[in-house]
Amino acid sequence: MGKTYTIQRGDTIIQLAHQNGFRAWEPIWMHANNAALRNQRLNPHVIAPGDKLYIPDKELQDYQCQTNLKHTFRVRSLTQRLQQTLLDADQNPMAGLKYQLTAGGKVFSKSTDDAGRLIEEIPIHAKTAELKVTLADGDSLTWHIDLGQLEPVNTTFGLKGRLNNLGYDCGPVDDQFDEKTKSALMDYQRAHELEVTGKNDAATQATLLEFHDHQLES
Repeated sequence: MGKTYTIQRGDTIIQLAHQNGFRAWEPIWMHANNAALRNQRLNPHVIAPGDKLYIPDKELQDYQCQTNLKHTFRVRSLTQRLQQTLLDADQNPMAGLKYQLTAGGKVFSKSTDDAGRLIEEIPIHAKTAELKVTLADGDSLTWHIDLGQLEPVNTTFGLKGRLNNLGYDCGPVDDQFDEKTKSALMDYQRAHELEVTGKNDAATQATLLEFHDHQLES
């Protein structure tokens, strides 16, 4: 029999699949018992604490093979991908900049692409990463990244994380909708020509998904 797991902050579908012995996350996410969760969370990589995820038992497969012959089996391995897009203060891509990414004990040294983007496959167990980017003038910027911490846009935690990532300072990312968060939200709404409500309304969420989360889909 499978089990129902309550999502904790920092959990990812990839790491949960790995911890439960799966070589892909899709058999878990696409299980019929997770239909309600799929309707609630359209992106399997953006889940929230308290979500209920059904983890089925693994299904064993039998193969019939002739004896005295060599047979090759290719087994899929789970991978975890870190993707970041770097924009300057004017929202222009920071293209062609050298970076050093450290995650899970491994170091990746490359350059951002024309869209200011970097994509790396990092160790499956990594929970944090450090990204150091060398600017054109020789100075550098360093970010400390908590992996698996992007939550749904309709939560305060998810709102603050996205606003901070887009340069609207909310302070620490937590579940507290304080005055600093409201001020940053209103600045975002003005910049995107939205009604300045100071609330995480449907129109605001739609633009955040467009300008922030669309990078997760490519």
